[in-house]
Amino acid sequence: MNVAAAILLATSALHASGATQEPMSTGPSHAGYSDAVTMRHSHDGPHGEDLLRIEQMIRCTCGCNLDTHICQYQMQCSESPVFTQRILAALEAGETEEVILAGFVADFGTDIISSPPVEGFNRVGYFMPAVAIVFSGVLIGLFVRRNVARGRRRAPVVASDISDKDWEQLRKEMKALEKEDW
Repeated sequence: MNVAAAILLATSALHASGATQEPMSTGPSHAGYSDAVTMRHSHDGPHGEDLLRIEQMIRCTCGCNLDTHICQYQMQCSESPVFTQRILAALEAGETEEVILAGFVADFGTDIISSPPVEGFNRVGYFMPAVAIVFSGVLIGLFVRRNVARGRRRAPVVASDISDKDWEQLRKEMKALEKEDW
């Protein structure tokens, strides 16, 4: 019996025996939202758009590398709802987006921001793709130009063993072929 079958058998035996199991998810319904499936913390109201925008700027710290908004409903983690509540409380207190992001950066470092600021070594990450595309384009252009120029060269004329009479016969036959309607 392989390991997967053994795990499946043990799980079904636990379920059949009526043993209580801890919920596997620690998602929104376990982090204080009473009805996560139907409610899904609303982005309506005066702070809805700001809440969504800031949630998308902050990366969840559960290890999924998703933004806070997506993590709540794809990964069902316990950290992203806490971040959402913190953002919403700050918005209701009148804090600006910059102040809220600065608070998260102060607590968790710049890795908490989904897209790092354009400063210091981070500039390499922003500008390197453009430099690589331009460099690749130049290399491809030079390669094509060199090979096209090489292809335009004519083959050297070599002395032939064919007599003038044979050349004349070849020309007549070629003209006859041109006149025929294929």
